[in-house]
Amino acid sequence: SCGAEIISDKNTSSTFCAFCGSPALVTRRLTREFKPDYIIPFKFDKAKAISIFEEHCAGISHLPKNFNSKKVLEKMTGLYVPTWIISSEVEVKVSGQGRKGKMVDDAQAENFAADWNNYQHLTFGRVKLRLKNVPFDGEIKIANNLFAAAEPFDYSELVPFRAEYLQGFFAEKYDQLPLDMTDRIYRRLDKYALSVC
Repeated sequence: SCGAEIISDKNTSSTFCAFCGSPALVTRRLTREFKPDYIIPFKFDKAKAISIFEEHCAGISHLPKNFNSKKVLEKMTGLYVPTWIISSEVEVKVSGQGRKGKMVDDAQAENFAADWNNYQHLTFGRVKLRLKNVPFDGEIKIANNLFAAAEPFDYSELVPFRAEYLQGFFAEKYDQLPLDMTDRIYRRLDKYALSVC
């Protein structure tokens, strides 16, 4: 609105003017394959976010100097993170050994007698399950642990994407495809599957 030129990196799709602070959308970066299917709209504006942050800081006794100063709070901005939602069929092979009886020490365990009161059983199995809607951030700049701290997401709030939802927030298009994140996806799905089993 002030006529200044906005400079951004190649993935930025929503930002602010450095001079007047007005929001700017680079909508052509959110078209075709880069256009998200759905979005969970932001819940509250900057004033509400600052209020929540100040309330949180009030309960902390040893904050760094100027941590919640007006100058710092003015820089607070919502950030849109492009996200891939992955669902997968998982198969886990399990084995286990069950024992019934009283184990006094290692010697008794070695001489474990299989009678009516003492017996052991070795079993194998295969568990199939479906993991649904596991989110992965599609942007290299966002730390994975930071993104995980924002979970869980309420998928019932997903609405069809419109660029207007990003007005007034920072946003970038994705720079990682699920194929680029295969190892990370497998590790996380393995972890979930093992915890279920």
